[in-house]
Amino acid sequence: MVTLRPPLLLQLMITMTVLVQLSGCQRASEESVVSTAGDLTDYADLPLVRKTHHQELRKEVARLISEQATPALLTRGLDSGGKPLAATDVDPQPNFAAALEEVFPVKQRRSLEDRLARIYPLDRFEFSRTKLRGALSLNDELAAQRERYRGLATNSNDGFRLDHTRGLAIDASFVDAVQLGNRLEALHAAGLLDQGQPQLALESLDVLLRMAQLLAREPHLVPRTAAVHLRGEALRVLEAIADHPYSTAETQQQLLLRIEQQLADWTQDSDAWLGERAQGLHTYELIRDGYLLSLLDHDEIQGYRDEYGDDQFGPKVLSNIDADEMFYLTSMRRVIESCEQPYFERQAVFRRIERQLGALRETMSYPFVADQLLLRELEQGHRWQALDTARCLAWQLALGTAIGHEPYEVPVNPITGFRFILEIRPDKVIVDAIDPQREERPVVVRRIRAARGETE
Repeated sequence: MVTLRPPLLLQLMITMTVLVQLSGCQRASEESVVSTAGDLTDYADLPLVRKTHHQELRKEVARLISEQATPALLTRGLDSGGKPLAATDVDPQPNFAAALEEVFPVKQRRSLEDRLARIYPLDRFEFSRTKLRGALSLNDELAAQRERYRGLATNSNDGFRLDHTRGLAIDASFVDAVQLGNRLEALHAAGLLDQGQPQLALESLDVLLRMAQLLAREPHLVPRTAAVHLRGEALRVLEAIADHPYSTAETQQQLLLRIEQQLADWTQDSDAWLGERAQGLHTYELIRDGYLLSLLDHDEIQGYRDEYGDDQFGPKVLSNIDADEMFYLTSMRRVIESCEQPYFERQAVFRRIERQLGALRETMSYPFVADQLLLRELEQGHRWQALDTARCLAWQLALGTAIGHEPYEVPVNPITGFRFILEIRPDKVIVDAIDPQREERPVVVRRIRAARGETE
């Protein structure tokens, strides 16, 4: 799997240990930053960068304030007079994360994760008889929690209300609860499929897709990336329903409607990067206030001290902090604007940033924070988003073709820039070239006679 480096995905490394297996170096935990820096919300209004004499940076910060893109404004907004709301002035709203905590308390999650990991399939949604018995047993044991989770997913349109004023210490642990709830609901679907009731399993699929959709709406890369993986798991359940021997053309039509609804309500890719930029702004405030070393692990600190000298590393970074932050904000603005284009066209922006960083690495103007802390895995985050879209487009094409709709124009894959490969056979439809680099499996949908429910 991809290596993700904080602070770009610090919380993902902390909270998604089962959902996404990560490798690589983890920086100092958010607890250490909190303990040394005091109240992190003090940095949310960017008090330190506002004092800069760097004219271009002052203009960019003013522009971000006008766009309500600072950590404080992204979280709280403005009052009627155009001033940032204080935390105490924000109207209380339903908090989906708090509701999930009641269903899956934190102290219970690790045990459930371990039990699910032993039986949950990570590729096709298929179970051996032994694992299926275990799945059904666990589903029965936790039926009350699953029903509560289903009720939340079905009836709520609340957000998770991420607090961007916390910066690196933002609490995105609710993604663990969503994973647990979705996997329990998927086990319920497995039981229905085993009983020969694929139509009833559609209700479980609705829950899985709905929760992935709610995660994707959050302006932060942690829930957005979690949504990619959970929607991928939901599509494996969809695959099992479509392939069930008792599924009919009407079942496939219902599956197509669900995919089309997902695509119609797709969250803009830029939303996640607005939150990522806000976290970057907060990180610069920490560094301006002297907490650079709190964001690095011991080996990194020693390596940088060996390179720059024991007493020169921190001062050298701080001496260039205005230009460093300006480089970061300029790069992120280009990146966010590029989200209007498909992923394969955005790569020109990524290559430009790489060239600029390469040209600056041996100069006095090297943007250390932008390069080493904030932009390292920029492109990979966009690629996950593109994969999410590509999977849904492939399923839309395959299901629509299998049902016998008027031939779709084969869409361009947002990852590759080339059209998907569509193969129509007498008994099935195959859509391939979804993600050749990751060897993503093709989508295969059998063709069913609408009149008699028989395969052709």
